[in-house]
Amino acid sequence: MAAALFSSASETAARIATDGQLNFKGYHEVRVDENFAAAYIDGKPATITVITPAFIELRGNHIVVSLTKKAELGWEATWTGRHREHGVLTPGLKRALNNDTGELLAYASTSRQVGGTTPKK
Repeated sequence: MAAALFSSASETAARIATDGQLNFKGYHEVRVDENFAAAYIDGKPATITVITPAFIELRGNHIVVSLTKKAELGWEATWTGRHREHGVLTPGLKRALNNDTGELLAYASTSRQVGGTTPKK
């Protein structure tokens, strides 16, 4: 029975196609290989649990990462850890296709301060 569950979960994971490797960063760094072949949380292997083709959980390094597929937006990631720690991970870097050294492409993000002090007149 357990072997049947394992084979059906791996078959479901094989049917979930990604546009390549998924990378998320924030308080934790998450990398998922193409078509969910393997996953890593902070560089350590993670287990992949396919709930539905649009909702996947990764467990490892004492946290749970929830991946949710949005129709046009791609994948979103949130994490939950010990002692009610939690957060949102932002899409990170993708590997360069024609780069022999395996370096990652530059990633620029914009940030703005919310609720800051206003200048005095």
